[in-house]
Amino acid sequence: MASGRRTGSGAMSPFEFLCAGERLEALPSGALYWPARRLLAVADLHLEKGSSYAVNALKLLPRHDTRQTLSTLATLIEALNPERVICLGDSFHDREAVERLPKQERAEIESLTKRVRFVWIAGNHDPGPPPQGWGTVAEEIADAPLVFRHEARFGLPDGEISGHFHPVAALTVRGGSHGTAEGSVGLASGVAGGLLAAASYAGTTLLARFAVPRYGALRVLLLEIAGGTLILGIVLPLAGHPPAPPPTVGGWIYIAALVLGPVLGANFLFFAGVRRIDAAPTAVAATIEPVVGALLALLLFDQHLSGLGWLGLAMVVFGVAGGYLEEAQEKRDQTT
Repeated sequence: MASGRRTGSGAMSPFEFLCAGERLEALPSGALYWPARRLLAVADLHLEKGSSYAVNALKLLPRHDTRQTLSTLATLIEALNPERVICLGDSFHDREAVERLPKQERAEIESLTKRVRFVWIAGNHDPGPPPQGWGTVAEEIADAPLVFRHEARFGLPDGEISGHFHPVAALTVRGGSHGTAEGSVGLASGVAGGLLAAASYAGTTLLARFAVPRYGALRVLLLEIAGGTLILGIVLPLAGHPPAPPPTVGGWIYIAALVLGPVLGANFLFFAGVRRIDAAPTAVAATIEPVVGALLALLLFDQHLSGLGWLGLAMVVFGVAGGYLEEAQEKRDQTT
């Protein structure tokens, strides 16, 4: 647990707090300083994000983000004179960001890494190492009693310092939501996502009804996974988020468990259900899945839903219940 107080009277003073018994300073710039180790930690710099959007998402943003970020980092190093700088992952926005660096920004990074010892922790955006000579690379750094990693682990481990999770604030004005950080989703995006999910459920039901009896469940599942991977490989780069392989062995194990359990296991059970139940009620029943996912997010991860979100969940629940009631009524009418 951390406790803190403001140092000094100015609004731009660092915030001191205790973490695992160590005094740390949260700086107004967003960095973290550990005076006892003369260690400066920064996270999610996303260098060359602007150029990535211009290349992959066709969004023309000002390309001064890298220069501004490096200027802030250089100011911190000049003021604090740390012995070590730990970059907690996602330092570069994608794998090709280093190649897109302008000469001036590249020279600035080389100057900083010659002045201070840099440690680059791999992130989901930049799992590959930076150029040789820019410092060392690690999956995580343990410096007792603290541990530095890109993504926080489940639970409340004592002394963990991580990045990855971007704070988000949203302001609702006249019924519209305006996010102030990466990751906020508007109503149009939500509707588009819902339509894509509906198309996915319909497609899976058609596969289960017509393709599985002809080609077998295993072959259909392999084709479904290959097709989904191909579509994501096309759509994600266009959206400015090119896919990257997991940087750790644990990430690969998690993906393997996800494929074998929720993906393959659930689809085999779904295909078996379609053999015994008509396709229409099966498709209706399958729509309860996002309801279960939303409820788990509410219970386990302290997520929240807007009024429209609760309305959508209610529509799904009542739609499923209505489908079952209608089917039951038809069966009663056939027996009488």
